[in-house]
Amino acid sequence: MNEVGTSKALLNARYVAIRTAEAKGLTDRLLEAARDRTPGVRRLLIPILYRFWYRDRERGWPLIEQIASRMVRFPGLLDSEATEILGALSMPILNACRREPEQLRRLATIWRTQFGRLLESPLAKTARAVGADPVLRWAAGSVTAVMKRQPIYQPVNYAEMSASFSRDEAFRDLWRAALPCLETPDVGPQPIVDILTQPHLTFDLYLMLVCERALIFYAAVTNPRDGFDLLERLFDEGRPWFRHSVLYVLFHVLAFAPEVSDDWLERYDRMAETFFRSGAWKLETSAGRYIMATHVANADVAAAQKRPGRPPRVVPALMREAIAANDDEQIGALFSAIDGVAFYHGAGELALTMLETVQQLGGESVERRIVASLASVRLLDQPLVDAALEQRRSFSDISQERVVATEPSITEEDLLTLLDGFIIHSMLTSEALRLHVCKAFRGALSAHTPEEFLVQIFQFLRDELAAA
Repeated sequence: MNEVGTSKALLNARYVAIRTAEAKGLTDRLLEAARDRTPGVRRLLIPILYRFWYRDRERGWPLIEQIASRMVRFPGLLDSEATEILGALSMPILNACRREPEQLRRLATIWRTQFGRLLESPLAKTARAVGADPVLRWAAGSVTAVMKRQPIYQPVNYAEMSASFSRDEAFRDLWRAALPCLETPDVGPQPIVDILTQPHLTFDLYLMLVCERALIFYAAVTNPRDGFDLLERLFDEGRPWFRHSVLYVLFHVLAFAPEVSDDWLERYDRMAETFFRSGAWKLETSAGRYIMATHVANADVAAAQKRPGRPPRVVPALMREAIAANDDEQIGALFSAIDGVAFYHGAGELALTMLETVQQLGGESVERRIVASLASVRLLDQPLVDAALEQRRSFSDISQERVVATEPSITEEDLLTLLDGFIIHSMLTSEALRLHVCKAFRGALSAHTPEEFLVQIFQFLRDELAAA
């Protein structure tokens, strides 16, 4: 099945077959689907494979191991489809298992085995003998292909990396000023504050990532007492393009904190509402335009974690305003935030509560989207959604068959974004991993293309695995 111009009808038929195989636990059929080289099929297949693993790890791990066994072909070539599937599946698995060392070790063993096969292949040995490393460049090229089709809410993509790595040395001085705040937390955050409050500072991916991580560590570990005030100041006085980052940082800080005051939660609500009403969720850079509305729901998720039973406030209030204004763009953006509550945070019950509130508001503008969101929540929590459709009056007019027949909004590209949750958790709980993160950012100071940076990452992984 290698045709390029796959029709929508044929693609839908294959998707139905994949879902049927997953529902019936037909691992041989899922493995066969994983050999399908049609890009459209892979984008839909990978979330289904993740759900299969998520619901039944005892059968899911052997399936992933079988897919991984196809990664390296003689004489040392990487199979792009198998590599892409394993890479995409690994991101949400890392996030889901970040507190489960045994599960993480099992995933690490799979990757270590395949890296070992790659490093010991005839092609790799020959390349090392002549001082070249085409294998790592080929691997970096494979990752580059995936990054070129990142979702519209994700500025960590090839275009933004290219823009950042093309910066001149004068701009890179800002990178060099910000990085010590992450490398040596005792430095404090003032260099970052000085950078992010510059009136004409343009968006930069490197700065965004370094500043986010440095501020997360500062407010969660180094100085939680003053960290929240600093972040609120950056939200109000810093560059508008960093506002979504402040909401992102605050979510991780509050999740890590053992106790959170009501005042902090209320101030977080205020920032989330301001972020949406100001239009800052529509981020425009020199390289692209992004819809960053998923961060709006972070305040409701944080409140649900720290105050179990407290109903969501931010998303319902904003949705009520958007529906009253008949603003289709805002309505769609808020539905994407609800989908993210279930998918990125694993809070299916909270997402259903939000959908019930929206359902009560009614109107043609929301009915179709509610069904699509139910399908997205059902991707990871099928029993929860099926029970809600049967038992909750709010959804009495929506049949299970209709939800099952609706394609979830989650595709392969969304899974890649889950890696950051694992990295941040590990950075906050492991000094060794925080230093590894710093090392990657330090190496990026000398990179001038995305490919050059990705080769650095693969070299680092190769050396770490070889040492292990």
